Amino acid sequence: MLCMAAKASPGVLGSHLQDIIDIGFGRWAKVDPLLARTACIAIQRLSEEDKKKLLASNGSRVFGFLENLISGSWLPENTWYAAADKAIGVIYTIHPTPETLAADLVKKSLSSVFICSGGDDLQNDIESGSADILTTVQVAKISRYLFVTSHVAMNQLLYIETCVRKIQKQKLKRDKLGADGQNGHNNGIKQDDTPKVG
Repeated sequence: MLCMAAKASPGVLGSHLQDIIDIGFGRWAKVDPLLARTACIAIQRLSEEDKKKLLASNGSRVFGFLENLISGSWLPENTWYAAADKAIGVIYTIHPTPETLAADLVKKSLSSVFICSGGDDLQNDIESGSADILTTVQVAKISRYLFVTSHVAMNQLLYIETCVRKIQKQKLKRDKLGADGQNGHNNGIKQDDTPKVG
C-alpha cells in the first residue's frame, strides 16, 4: 500500500522509513521473501530528502542486506530473480558510488560459482588446469551469476547516461552564465558615457 501511495506522493514513505527497513530487511524477509522485494521498491520511490536520511542513518545496514540478498542463497530460486533485480536497482538509485559495490557483487557472484561447487580443491584444480569446469559448476549458480552481471551492466549504462546528462546540464548552465556575464559586461558601456569633445 505504501509503495502505491508513494507514486503520487514520495514523502509518504519518509515517516515509515524505519518500518520499511525493519520489516523488509529484517527477520520477516526470510519468512516472506516478497517483503525484501517490496522494501526495495519502496526505497526506490523515496524522495531525495528521504534517500539522504536513509544513507545517513541506515546506509551500511541496507547495503549489507542488499549484498546478502544478491550474493546469498537464502531466497528460494523462484523469488530470488525478482528480488535481486530490485536490489540492484536500489544500489544504483541510492548508493553514492554504485559502480564499486556492483563490481564487488559481480566478483562475489563469480567466485560463488566455483567455490560452492567444489571448494578449495576445485579452486586448486582450476588453477592447475586439471578440473573439468563444465561438470563441476552448478547451473543455478551460473544462472545467478549471468543474471547479476547482465543487470549490473544494464544499470551501469543507465547510470552513465544519467551522469552524462547531469554534466551536460551543468555545462549548459555554466555556458549560459558565462554568456550572460559577457553580455552584461558589454551592455554596461553606454554611448552617453563616452566623453564628448567640443
